[in-house]
Amino acid sequence: MISNISQTPDLSVSLGNIELKNPVIACSGTYASGIEYSKFFDISKLGAITTKSFSLKKMQGNTPPRIWETACGMLNSIGLQNEGIDYFIDKDLPFIKNIGAGVILSIFGRNCREFKDIAIKVKKVQDEILAVELNLSCPNIEEGGMAFCQTPEQIESVVASLKEILDIPLIVKLSPNFDTITPALIAKKGGAEAISLVNTFTGAAADIETFKPRIAGVTGGLSGP
Repeated sequence: MISNISQTPDLSVSLGNIELKNPVIACSGTYASGIEYSKFFDISKLGAITTKSFSLKKMQGNTPPRIWETACGMLNSIGLQNEGIDYFIDKDLPFIKNIGAGVILSIFGRNCREFKDIAIKVKKVQDEILAVELNLSCPNIEEGGMAFCQTPEQIESVVASLKEILDIPLIVKLSPNFDTITPALIAKKGGAEAISLVNTFTGAAADIETFKPRIAGVTGGLSGP
């Protein structure tokens, strides 16, 4: 009788309407699109890979130095550098799907219009993606650089607009530097299936001899164990 019992445990989980083979998800920003890591192990074993955030057009990112190691983590001010959504669709996505890894696509826009323009492009390949993560911790240039998640109206507008375009689950990524409860409730009202808590915490580091910042932009996002 024992021989008939499966020796492989069922690790499948549900995240809202998203079905994953297991709960291990590579976080956005730490894994790029997973291509580099595929050289070291089978990334299809992961529950999903959340890509680095992609914008409508290619972005160069911030001026170096933009990474600094801390005692138990690191500061980064990469500046959302990426190759643009067309590059992801044409280059990264086919590679990832060929390997068999689940994909959660992270996107960001400088305004609501850009979010919608990205979604229109993504709609063509949405059947190959598990979900789309909306990075609403990025600045909205039409609101003086305030993060989208600081403005309840903007959160609901972006989420609701993309729900009209896409037929796959939406995950809203929020910032830890502001209230997260109200934005999360508003994101749910707009149609989000899940919330990603949270982006990196704002931090800074300085040379104790020169008092100059270690990061060119002075502050960065603090992450770590």
